[in-house]
Amino acid sequence: MLKKGRQKKRFKAIGKAMLRHLMAFFEMQNPESLHRFRIQVKKMKALLLFLQDDVQLKYETGYHKSLQSIFKHAGRIRNAHINIGLLIKYPVSDLSYKIEQENIENNGIVQFCAKQNAYIRTVKSIRKVLSETFRDIDDKYIVALYKKRLKKIARFFHQPTENIEQLHNTRKKIKNLLYLYRILPKSLAWKLHLKEAYLEDLQDAIGKWHDVVLLLELLKTEGYANRSEIAAIHREKRRLFRSVQTLSANFAQKVDENRP
Repeated sequence: MLKKGRQKKRFKAIGKAMLRHLMAFFEMQNPESLHRFRIQVKKMKALLLFLQDDVQLKYETGYHKSLQSIFKHAGRIRNAHINIGLLIKYPVSDLSYKIEQENIENNGIVQFCAKQNAYIRTVKSIRKVLSETFRDIDDKYIVALYKKRLKKIARFFHQPTENIEQLHNTRKKIKNLLYLYRILPKSLAWKLHLKEAYLEDLQDAIGKWHDVVLLLELLKTEGYANRSEIAAIHREKRRLFRSVQTLSANFAQKVDENRP
């Protein structure tokens, strides 16, 4: 059984880490700290929305909306930072797009820091308001939950698609399963026999493909890259998608919880 005390302890640890990474960003303005902050927010959401059916409405109210606003603000800075990194890996002759992304990142950081006090208050408050909402969860419920989620993901991969939104959403579902799995008692995790390393590799492959797809679409739309540069990035996009296809093939068999 996943005891509510264990959930509260893990929730408290996530909240502390969330605040720590946020404070680190305000001190150093390092986008990596914002990335780590966003990971903690994702862990919190996974824990609440997977286990706490009775708090979902409460979570969707003011405190959640305020935290989600911070999360999205941090995400805009993070996306610009990723795009700058991709342009170093896949350089284009026109520097306009790189300059644009640098401006988005720099301006985003300035605006984010200007809201430091409000953002810190929000993070501190949401930890407290949700800390008493947990309940004991029976092992059977968790096992059934994982079987249901994995079956849905398996159905998606049974007919592979390059739809960016569908693949991105599937990646989020996989990551939520991993976030929750890592807080389970060892006895319960053993019952699941989840192929953690495999799922981590798969979500990472989808993430890399997703980043390149977004970059390619923007470069093509705005005309920042010439034909040969677009072709080179397009080849990388195809290579990354083949990697996703290879990893996701026979997904149901690869994650079968009864296999050693």
